[in-house]
Amino acid sequence: MRWLLVLTLLVSAPSFAQTAESYRQQAVEFSRKGAWDQAIASYQKSVALEPNDSLTHYNLALALKNKGDARQAVDEFQTALRLKPKWAEAHYGLGATWYDLQNHAAALQELRTAVELDPANSGAHRFLAHIFVQQNNLSAAKRELRRAIELKPSSEMYFELGLIEGQLGNLAGATADFRRALQLNPRSEPAHLMLGVTLRRSGDHAGALTQFRKAVELDPKDPEAQLNLGMELKSGGDLSGAVACFQRALELKPDSEKAPYNLGVALRASRPSRRSGEGTERTEGAARVPRTARTGETTNRAGSRCTEARKTQRRSRAFRSPSTEVQNCRPAITIWVSRGNANTILCVRKPHSRRRSR
Repeated sequence: MRWLLVLTLLVSAPSFAQTAESYRQQAVEFSRKGAWDQAIASYQKSVALEPNDSLTHYNLALALKNKGDARQAVDEFQTALRLKPKWAEAHYGLGATWYDLQNHAAALQELRTAVELDPANSGAHRFLAHIFVQQNNLSAAKRELRRAIELKPSSEMYFELGLIEGQLGNLAGATADFRRALQLNPRSEPAHLMLGVTLRRSGDHAGALTQFRKAVELDPKDPEAQLNLGMELKSGGDLSGAVACFQRALELKPDSEKAPYNLGVALRASRPSRRSGEGTERTEGAARVPRTARTGETTNRAGSRCTEARKTQRRSRAFRSPSTEVQNCRPAITIWVSRGNANTILCVRKPHSRRRSR
């Protein structure tokens, strides 16, 4: 009887280990398929059998993060680090998760620890750059991103570096970075778009037009690409092409502020009004738009909406000049305000001066 009990214990011990390992293998397969709920369930069964396995806690944290459960992912990363404190990858994962939760101070601390433990961690350097951009510390962001590129260059990182150079006013550097991004990935629509914006700001309108055409070719459903192509066509005198682009941009983004304004300007330019002087004029396909006699600039319909802080756009906010940002406002003071990772503008209306009629 005693012999049978010893044999039972010897057989049982490896059985539990194999079961924990089998759950881990199942979780890995579920993760590869993106089946995060099943992966999480399998990892949880594994850690229930082997609670001191730091790797399983780490993988469970990654699965939770990918599912979008950042709070619980933090707990699992912290458990992994209690079991294995000097683990650079776990500090990196925890820092990235704190970033998702908008806790930039905690994220910064974890990511700095990650690069101290592993200076060759390209991802941690890149994430540090993102945090420094959020803090408007562009010089530090540039330094970290350059380090990340030295370790593991990619089209995406050159693109991000180009955005930072553009915000710093280094158009030549931004141009070079966007071109490097395109060398690594010629089909990067964002890189073609932002290279076009940079070339336009540098005065190379022919080059900008080429890049905007390529961006629209790669992603016809990008309203920013359509808008920028339309603006370049309009400035070059191709009003019919510009009108088509502005109409398409408006279809793709009905709440766009710039597309209807530029569409109205292009339509008026291509179909001159029969009447001259002050007042309003109607164009085909466009609503009646009030106009000032002295400037010809249109006002938006709500009037009071002209004074607002506009949220950072998807890509090109850093490269737009004041003249293109406030085209839909009447004579105004343009104020640049540093907020977050880009420059935001406030369009402040000036009171109209009333002139007595003689």
